[in-house]
Amino acid sequence: MPLKMWRLGLVTCVVLVAAPLPAADAEVFTISGVAVDETAEDTPQARIKALHSALHIAWRDLAKRLVRGDPGAVLDQEVATLDTLVQGLEFDDEKMSDGRYQAVISVRFQAEAVLEILDEAGVSRLDTPGPVLVVLPVLQTGPQLVLWEDSNVWLSAWQRSNGGNSAVELIVPGGDLRDISLVDASDALSQNRDELAPLVSRHRADGVLIAHARQNEDTLRPRLTWLDAGGASPVLLARNVPQAWPMDALGRAVEASRTGVDEHWAAMALAPAGPTVSVFADIPVTSLAEWIDVRDRLESSPALQAVVPLLVSTTRVRARLLYTGTREDLLFRMRRAGLDVGGQTGLLTIRTQ
Repeated sequence: MPLKMWRLGLVTCVVLVAAPLPAADAEVFTISGVAVDETAEDTPQARIKALHSALHIAWRDLAKRLVRGDPGAVLDQEVATLDTLVQGLEFDDEKMSDGRYQAVISVRFQAEAVLEILDEAGVSRLDTPGPVLVVLPVLQTGPQLVLWEDSNVWLSAWQRSNGGNSAVELIVPGGDLRDISLVDASDALSQNRDELAPLVSRHRADGVLIAHARQNEDTLRPRLTWLDAGGASPVLLARNVPQAWPMDALGRAVEASRTGVDEHWAAMALAPAGPTVSVFADIPVTSLAEWIDVRDRLESSPALQAVVPLLVSTTRVRARLLYTGTREDLLFRMRRAGLDVGGQTGLLTIRTQ
């Protein structure tokens, strides 16, 4: 059935046309793909029941993404209250029969109204929901790659971890027949977004975290890659965490990975405060494609206001970087974007890692 969008007064069941959302709010305050299946005395009542269920599920997911700490204080909301927070609903795959209603519903919340209700509850929150990533823990022993197999102790460690109160929600699939049919270990390491898109859609996520761990005797060396619509970027682990773990300490490796993902998101998504300053940089390149890749990595940081090329040749680019915040903050964010930074105070040298 074609996708439809409505603005619903759920208590009175009055249907109005939804006003368009600003692009940013539409993306980050939308919970997509909520599957509902409800029965009642007749189909209209089943539909109302399903809409109520969708609202509660979507609100729970949004609160978990926004609240720092335990979201329990705001989860128990009346349907009438949730209805006031809704900007619009999108329906897909609707099926109606006698006394039964099924659909996949996406709920768009009003950003200002949501943040206001969280502030009234006195909870610590983010201004923008953290993203949701599907974790694909690939274990490599020599040339052998495993993902869903029972022998993958790396996957088991991720599945045992509850995640705590992470800013970035990480979903570890159960590895059922549907997951297995969608992605294998080679697909995960290919970093092909088109091949991974069905799995992302199935788990209502924004992207993928490829957790590739190489097993060497009694050590495990994880390498994390964040893959979303913006492309792939490496996630650096916290510097105070060892780079090799005994196999009996896989849980610590997972928690270190979760911490690294949160820090990566904070560094890339949250712009620092301060005046705009500039620095010059030399960027060695071997092709136009390499320069474009470096430029895109630089511009992915909210700290960077502009990259101004001053001299472009076949071997290097001299550029002026305008940024907000401290120099240390800029260097940290560039390294988070997968760039090696060296050079002297007045002139940086920037290369891809």
